[in-house]
Amino acid sequence: MFYNHLVTTFAEWLLFRFEQWSNETGGDKGAFARWLGVPPTSLSNWLNGGFKPRGDNLGVLAEKLGNEVYSVLGLPSRETPIPIDVLPPAMRLALVAATRELADTLAENKIDPDSPEAEALTISVMARHGFNWTQTVKGSSRNVK
Repeated sequence: MFYNHLVTTFAEWLLFRFEQWSNETGGDKGAFARWLGVPPTSLSNWLNGGFKPRGDNLGVLAEKLGNEVYSVLGLPSRETPIPIDVLPPAMRLALVAATRELADTLAENKIDPDSPEAEALTISVMARHGFNWTQTVKGSSRNVK
């Protein structure tokens, strides 16, 4: 991908990609969010630099904008397997069960994975499966134990 300027943040990269898309289609940010398949509030938060996409939204962005989204965020692409096999078997099974439960619950209740409601649900589900999580000041969850 060729950039006319140095892109240093995810928000700058996404704005560049929006402008590129808008020039080709004439669409506005609401149309871009619909095309991406994400809530307009998530797109707005990402463009403002307030939040970064995570979970299923990363996959959605990668499908529309390419796997470059992972490198811009400093993450391994989904094509890179996550080495959960380094975990003890019981922990690996608990992590898989928690992840499946969370994904199913988010989908069934149509909860935006980037919402505060999803974060609270994640903390709750992970705790039920033996993982202790807390909420940070900026609202992202981090494992603390």
